[in-house]
Amino acid sequence: MKTEFIAHINENTGAEQSVAAHCENTAERAAQFSIEPLRDVVYAAGLLHDIGKYQPAFQAHINGKDIRVEHSVCGAKVVGEKYENALALLLQYCIAGHHSGLPDGGNRAVDTADMATLSGRLNRETEDFSAYEQEIAPPAIDMDAFHTFLLCNCTSRQQLYEKFAFVTRYCFSCLTDADSLDTAEFCGAPPNRELTADFKECLQRLDAKLQGFSARTPLQKARAVLQAQVYQKADVDANIFLMNMPTGSGKTLCSMKFALQRAIKFHKKRIIYIIPYNSIIDQTAAEFEDLFGDCATVLRHQSSFSYDDLDIEEDYRVQLKSSAENWNAQIIITTAVQFFESVYANRRGKLRKLHNTADSILIFDEAHLMPVDFLQPCLQAVTHITDTLNSEAVFLTAKHSNSFP
Repeated sequence: MKTEFIAHINENTGAEQSVAAHCENTAERAAQFSIEPLRDVVYAAGLLHDIGKYQPAFQAHINGKDIRVEHSVCGAKVVGEKYENALALLLQYCIAGHHSGLPDGGNRAVDTADMATLSGRLNRETEDFSAYEQEIAPPAIDMDAFHTFLLCNCTSRQQLYEKFAFVTRYCFSCLTDADSLDTAEFCGAPPNRELTADFKECLQRLDAKLQGFSARTPLQKARAVLQAQVYQKADVDANIFLMNMPTGSGKTLCSMKFALQRAIKFHKKRIIYIIPYNSIIDQTAAEFEDLFGDCATVLRHQSSFSYDDLDIEEDYRVQLKSSAENWNAQIIITTAVQFFESVYANRRGKLRKLHNTADSILIFDEAHLMPVDFLQPCLQAVTHITDTLNSEAVFLTAKHSNSFP
């Protein structure tokens, strides 16, 4: 049976996915990704993101006509009419940019349709896409609950602006990952399965390794005392920790044990180990892979590493590469550059991972090496993730606390 309004065509089978089906799938998946206070917001974004595909020109395009049709602005216009104030603006950013990336806001008073800003795009003419109303209805959103969430922990206008920007990127992440996955799976890509880890088994193996170390010399005894002090804090009610241990004291294994303890006790979904240099990642990844073995798949995401270079089965390679695109794994090792680009970039390929930093333990190795010029936004990103997304952060440093930047 031929679909009247087509969103995608599977090139291998010729199967057609309707616009309504794709929008509903995207909305449901985005809502599953989201934290509870934003679930109805990202559901609305997913449901309305592709209603521009109801334009006759787009249907001609997908049926083979060689024309370029902009469809993202249509949903952005509708949410501007159906919702108000900050909520409408957030949804407009997400929907208008869900292919090209989050745009600059621009100036509504002067921006023209030829400009790439959000204000400029909203001035662009579209064909009639009102057929969407027969299949898709903009959902109700509790405006009071949204505003309460947005205002929480904001004591100044500047803090409110910064939180709005972060929440917009987070919702954009939920939308674009859901959109990408539904499109890819309809077109024949394998499901994006999570790379799992048995945190309890990982902790048992780590404990066994640590217990194998002797504590006879003064240095070994001092190392054991330092590590014991860390483990004693595993039950503390906090979401940011500073682990200050000298070089050679076992920070890597100690921090991972602490993270596993916290993840198990407080039901965190993943552990993300963030390292400043590619050279350090190689050593750390090899250590964890050797230690955890078959009880955990350690996902690596760094510019100097490619799964294409490994001698592994092709199906497994595809799964690893797919998971690296959205960090769909329980133990991840990445660089500080990759991590902070996942918060502050505007492209879907970068921001797509942001929603998977929620309910996580973030370990920042060699935290004293964060660049001073960018320290404030880096720490601000960590604050947003820990305060808003129910995550925790552990800063590792070998420097004296007074010298920490």
